[in-house]
Amino acid sequence: MVAEAKIIGITLIVLLFTMATKQESEKAIAMAKYQTDRMNTALELDEEQSQNVASINLKYAKKMNNLMETGGNMFSKMGDMKKIKKGKNKELKKVLTHEQMEKYEEELEPEFRKYFRNQMNK
Repeated sequence: MVAEAKIIGITLIVLLFTMATKQESEKAIAMAKYQTDRMNTALELDEEQSQNVASINLKYAKKMNNLMETGGNMFSKMGDMKKIKKGKNKELKKVLTHEQMEKYEEELEPEFRKYFRNQMNK
């Protein structure tokens, strides 16, 4: 009886963790898709750029989402958020032209920050 209760308890924990991970993953995927769609349109990406940008956006959306899921206040996370942004921009610079990167930094990044804040408040 005790062994069965432990198995049920462990199963529930695994199930809850899986559900939380799936929800976290869905948020990151939605954020990356939004960013990629906007970048495709605004920056007129070619097919290869689009695929690379989608991969970069998903990678960094997951990092940002994981950071937001950790404890602490937003102020304490600012340094880590800047590191994530810096890493993403470094990778994007390898994929985008100079003109595309300028437009991204001037127009799209502010839009994405606003979108991210709205998503975190949901």
